[in-house]
Amino acid sequence: MKGNSKLKAAGFVLTLLVFVLAISGASAASISLAWDSSPSTNVTGYTVYYGNQSGNYSTQVSAGNQTSLTVQGIDRRTNYFFAVTAHTSDGLESLPSNEVNLPSDNTPPQLAITAPGSSTYSTTNTSVNLAGTASDSSGVSTVSWSNRCSHASGAASGTVNWTVANIALCIGSNVIAVTAQDSAGNVSSKVITIVRNEPDVTPPQLAITVPTSASTYMTTNTSVNLAGTASDGFGVSTVS
Repeated sequence: MKGNSKLKAAGFVLTLLVFVLAISGASAASISLAWDSSPSTNVTGYTVYYGNQSGNYSTQVSAGNQTSLTVQGIDRRTNYFFAVTAHTSDGLESLPSNEVNLPSDNTPPQLAITAPGSSTYSTTNTSVNLAGTASDSSGVSTVSWSNRCSHASGAASGTVNWTVANIALCIGSNVIAVTAQDSAGNVSSKVITIVRNEPDVTPPQLAITVPTSASTYMTTNTSVNLAGTASDGFGVSTVS
């Protein structure tokens, strides 16, 4: 930027309109800039300057005679500073506009698994459904899952309120990781362990020991007391 400019910088305002993240790659983004046109009548174009330090711009991009520009390849995990100048056909350049700062985003999303329950869950089913929530100030772009036991993986349905249906389970321990990624490329993960047990198809062991272990007992009493034992590999819930 030339310091001997004869163009006016007064009233020259650079305004950040919108930025759309995750254009290409995990953390690459684009940002759209817009500014007021110069009041000088001999302005033929504008140049956008930006860099990672205030007042020190390592990159410049011509906007032609437009008063807006979309800058590609922005890493949202890095600070950026933007300014714009006007120029004439004979090479004169204005002082830079006011500077606009796009702060870095290094905060991972908030992620929670709300179903099927706690961090360890047991079932005899062959598959499981997961559900949960994710949030982030710059937006959640994806929620994905992987099962360490089966090496299966996939994308969840939804982001803010996400679900995963019918994850196949191995017999034994299934360590399932859920990962949320925000628009800046920051990630956070939660793990739930689903233990798939073999279905119990074996009935309990039951024995009557009082008043006798025999199948027939004779008495003249008007009532009888019974006692016995019951056992099962998965536990006995009731005896009636």
